[in-house]
Amino acid sequence: MGYEDLHKKAYDLLEKIWTEIKNISEEEIYRKRFLNDNLLIYNIRAIIRGRTKSFRYALLTQVLAKLANSSLNALALQRQAGVPGAFDARSFCRKVVVVFEREHLKGVLGNSDDPYVSKPLRHPLVSLDIIQHIKDKEGWKRLYHVLKIVQDRNDISFTEKVLRQILLEVRRVLREVEISEEVPLSSSFISAFKLKQIVDEFLSKPSEGARAQAIIYALMRILNERTNTFNKIVSTKSTVADEYAKRLVDIECFNGEGNLKIGIAVTENLDLRKLKEELDKAVRRKIKRLIIVAYRVKVNPETLHKIVELYEVEYKIDIIINSLTNFILLLTTLLNNRMRIQFLEEVRKVLNELGYIDHLLDWYKILKRQNII
Repeated sequence: MGYEDLHKKAYDLLEKIWTEIKNISEEEIYRKRFLNDNLLIYNIRAIIRGRTKSFRYALLTQVLAKLANSSLNALALQRQAGVPGAFDARSFCRKVVVVFEREHLKGVLGNSDDPYVSKPLRHPLVSLDIIQHIKDKEGWKRLYHVLKIVQDRNDISFTEKVLRQILLEVRRVLREVEISEEVPLSSSFISAFKLKQIVDEFLSKPSEGARAQAIIYALMRILNERTNTFNKIVSTKSTVADEYAKRLVDIECFNGEGNLKIGIAVTENLDLRKLKEELDKAVRRKIKRLIIVAYRVKVNPETLHKIVELYEVEYKIDIIINSLTNFILLLTTLLNNRMRIQFLEEVRKVLNELGYIDHLLDWYKILKRQNII
């Protein structure tokens, strides 16, 4: 079977099974199960809801490929993997799963255009022999466990049941995302204290900078909507390298001529190493106005002042450093309470646009606990 035929067959299979999963009633989706193995179900659920989005894509891609052509090896990530049934999983994912997600799943897997470019999936094979090179070791073990069972059983009926269980879990997450988007904010007043509580709770969970960046990006979009200061404000996922995303800084604010007016660097923790790293990047990239926003500033104020002054004088850069919480409270207080309401809504939009589904669900739960929705 040629690759084009394989891709078409896989897409048709995926569409057919997804249609059946979608037709399961909302009352049934949390009771339904296609497998009798509790550990297998748990691992599937943990991967789909896990922090490593590339594993979500790999789980669906590898199992779907195996179902479309049982001679393929569910553990193989690359054609040169050196095992019987090795295939180009990256291309398969881009041509089938990415397209399907864009058309049917609202980005719940992670909204990626090329998931297998992620470092864990650059290895030829899903194997425990390379686990020392994997950051999310628990997630990798779960992925290996599921794919190893599928490969060892090599039974079409069983593989289809696994795929159905995966898609059932995707359907559950998708429904929760839809709810998080649909439910309007019920509060008409948000105090500074309440806003601080919400932000602190959200940022208490480490996210490799994703949550902090999303919050500031949302705030700047609302601010610009009110003031029309910039022609456009742009950001991409925090996990995408600046060079790969072709950006100069985490959040870029452009004027009408397309020139960078202000660059905003966002970090969870600003220590001395991170401070110098951000300042040196600004010098190399010829950024003239830089705002650094950090959830926790871990540099002595006197040292901070001396370093900033040195860079401002030496490189003629305007530098502002502020704590994330103070930055949010300052800007929302300068305008009015309505901006705080809009800000909370905008965070939901940004998290969804960037494909941060797990962060979006947590944001929704926090707003619900705070009686905001």
